Amino acid sequence: MKNYKNFFFELDGVLASPPMLPNMENSSQIFSNDGFFDNLKPVPQVIQIMDRLIENGNSVYILSATTSNSMCWERKKSWISENLPNIPEENIFFVARSSEKSTMFSWLSKFLGISKYETVLVDDSRQTIESVRGAYGNAIHISELLTDYYDY
Repeated sequence: MKNYKNFFFELDGVLASPPMLPNMENSSQIFSNDGFFDNLKPVPQVIQIMDRLIENGNSVYILSATTSNSMCWERKKSWISENLPNIPEENIFFVARSSEKSTMFSWLSKFLGISKYETVLVDDSRQTIESVRGAYGNAIHISELLTDYYDY
């Protein structure tokens, strides 16, 4: 998988899958309701890849969007600690909106002192991927990670 050594994973749609898609008319209410993130199901194939990356000495981070609702932030953190025990709390980062990921991704690479050429975001949103590529460089769709990893 190229020469990437630092992997930033989106949570929703990459490492976790909702049991059903929410009704977007009520999305702010759904995402702020207590318990929504408790129902996210881990995606075993992706978590297996993530664990293997860590075992091979790569750095793995979570970069996910969450509403400004502190309950959502706490629920996501709780889900991560329960389902992704190999991810230390200092490797978890949230932004208020997906549109802010490209800026945060660029800032984090500088803040963490990691090479942009060795760093990639794994996401499920084509819009986010294109935004990161335009502003920073390396972003791939989850399907690309799965295909490349199992061909690797």
